[in-house]
Amino acid sequence: MSRFASHPEKQHWEVVKWILRYLRETMNMPLCFERKKLVLQGYVDADFAGDHDTRQKYVAVTEASKEMIMLTGCLEELDLKRRNGVLYGDS
Repeated sequence: MSRFASHPEKQHWEVVKWILRYLRETMNMPLCFERKKLVLQGYVDADFAGDHDTRQKYVAVTEASKEMIMLTGCLEELDLKRRNGVLYGDS
């Protein structure tokens, strides 16, 4: 949704309202992790739905990799054992 923050349209506000309703209704639901089976997985649309600019592909994969590194650090701070993360791409 941040992509549309500078110029939101009605459909974007509908999605924001849906997200807020979902968060309100699931606020008391905990996230549960099994320590021995936790594997960090990421997915990246590296071709931006058909855009074949090689530089953009590298940027997308780089940004996804940075996110995975940050999330790995968060898991380590929570003392959650994990196996190596996996990053899936479409190109």
